[in-house]
Amino acid sequence: MKRRGFLAAAGTGTLGALAGCAGALSTQSPEWRLRAMAITEDTASETETTCTLNEPFVEAYPNLQNVLALAAQAETGEWQIVRVRLEAGNELGDALYEFCGGSIRGAYYYKDQPYYISLVDTRPENDQGHGAHDH
Repeated sequence: MKRRGFLAAAGTGTLGALAGCAGALSTQSPEWRLRAMAITEDTASETETTCTLNEPFVEAYPNLQNVLALAAQAETGEWQIVRVRLEAGNELGDALYEFCGGSIRGAYYYKDQPYYISLVDTRPENDQGHGAHDH
């Protein structure tokens, strides 16, 4: 199945209204931009798909753990951003896709808090990200 390197909830006006780009940036190569934003239960209920991330899964991906920790401490509706290297971004995208049963657009729950999570290929022209191969 061909898929793009973008993981996020889609289809709600709330997401567009809240899509600011505040957050901490690491010094990693900017191949991928990993974002997380705490959302309300009401916003989460507007999505068709949910996926609960357990601690062992999140701990296996330090970039995901970092961005979720930032989002947990930020205001609800405020994106937190971590730059991710190419290989780590591809690995995380594959893992999220598999862990969530092939449904990657929706609300993600971690420690009982709902989040939107977005993984964006910042250099799609290099044909190295998820859009460059089949799953």
